[in-house]
Amino acid sequence: MDSIIFRLSLAVLLLTASEAVIRQRPKNSKTCPAVSNMDEFSMERFNGTWYEVYTSMANSTLVERCDRIKLSAAARGRLSIYRRFINAQGIEVKSMGIAAEIEEGVVAFHYPAFMITNLYEIIITDYDSYAILYYCTNDFEFWVYSRQPEPNAQLLVLIFQKLRERGFTKVKIYRTDQLNCAMKGF
Repeated sequence: MDSIIFRLSLAVLLLTASEAVIRQRPKNSKTCPAVSNMDEFSMERFNGTWYEVYTSMANSTLVERCDRIKLSAAARGRLSIYRRFINAQGIEVKSMGIAAEIEEGVVAFHYPAFMITNLYEIIITDYDSYAILYYCTNDFEFWVYSRQPEPNAQLLVLIFQKLRERGFTKVKIYRTDQLNCAMKGF
């Protein structure tokens, strides 16, 4: 338990140190479409379990399935991240990290074990059933998350409507396999 606390404390320290650098990282205007992120985003309401149900990354769906994250309240308004997925070899992969909102609707996810920090713009969420996240520096990527591993048809219609409203009309999206996920827990 002390090791976990130490790693999360280190993650908070690294995330805090890198926030200023992250804020200054420019988007590539040639490959990153102009997308406005959500106003009045609430980190507190965003916590809980999320299942990846769609992604714009074709390679991701070939090498990962059963992708899910659990976000829990952490110090200073941040969220702790516990991510799990099954890789192409059928092995369950787990990673921990910390998330911090660095500007309105922009959340940095930092995974200290991998020494990576990604910025995700929260395009829209209703907090209770779906969220659409966007990431772009040189390549354009987005993810659709749901509170359920298999969202119902009505929710999928709503999600695709929200994608169209935000200009995601000519983007291929790929279903993330959430079937036969033999992982225990969330």
